[in-house]
Amino acid sequence: MELKDEAMARLFELVASTLKVSLEKVNLDSGPSTLDGWDSFHHVHLMVAVEERYKIELDGDEIANMISVGDIARVLKERGVLAA
Repeated sequence: MELKDEAMARLFELVASTLKVSLEKVNLDSGPSTLDGWDSFHHVHLMVAVEERYKIELDGDEIANMISVGDIARVLKERGVLAA
């Protein structure tokens, strides 16, 4: 498994465990419209989990615009904390 694949797998696991959904349901297109556990309340918990796991501080615009797993991956790549 490549570093990129491992990094994405860890992100998917973080999303699944934080939102308490099956890992099989998580992919880059997953978001509030596709995951029952992803509501506004759990979005905050997910953002905190991302900050803690990747040791970053997200700004308000980033948090508001991360509405899919792909968006989270993009921000993490831009921040240099997720393999591109």
